[in-house]
Amino acid sequence: SGLRAMEWVVLDGRTVDVCVAWPDGRTLRPTVLGLVDQASGKVLDIEFAASENAQATAELERRAFKRFGAPDNLLTDNGAAFSGHLHAGQVPHKHRNKGNRRIGEEPPGIFKTLGFNLHFALPRNAQAKLMERKFADMSREIDTGPEFMGAQSGSNPGERPEGNIVPVPYEVFVQVYRANVAAYNARTGRTSPGCLASGTGSYDA
Repeated sequence: SGLRAMEWVVLDGRTVDVCVAWPDGRTLRPTVLGLVDQASGKVLDIEFAASENAQATAELERRAFKRFGAPDNLLTDNGAAFSGHLHAGQVPHKHRNKGNRRIGEEPPGIFKTLGFNLHFALPRNAQAKLMERKFADMSREIDTGPEFMGAQSGSNPGERPEGNIVPVPYEVFVQVYRANVAAYNARTGRTSPGCLASGTGSYDA
């Protein structure tokens, strides 16, 4: 309850439970990347990609930080998309490849350039990241929604669609997902400390 907005931001990604017809002709389950503000619970922005990768993550950060400003601290996991040189170059503390690093020879990453503190959650400690809980809400509320009827796959990342799956066009998928996240942020009546402090019970305040 004592946190300020953008004092701590959490970054994560997940494979959605919906099969999507990608613009290049592929049918796949997209990865959704998300940033959430720890103080308010607001999902700051989301980005979609064919896989969890550094370029899509950088685009997400560019949009969110341009709109809301850079955070003081960012918490994420040790995935390659988040802990590679593009993001974590010259950051002293990370788990990936830590025994082979020459920090002074690395190019400065996004986190170093923008000047905020990067923190990595411990491996196999998903509950430490608020974005994991947001993704659980999205899986229940969005992935199983009527707009995606007939396109749902299993919930495990490795599951593949069966023959009777009808994929959702990419443009429709993105429009529906963004609209539902906006509605999720705007919902009133929440009782978390950040929402109560705003007086509206909404993540958007």
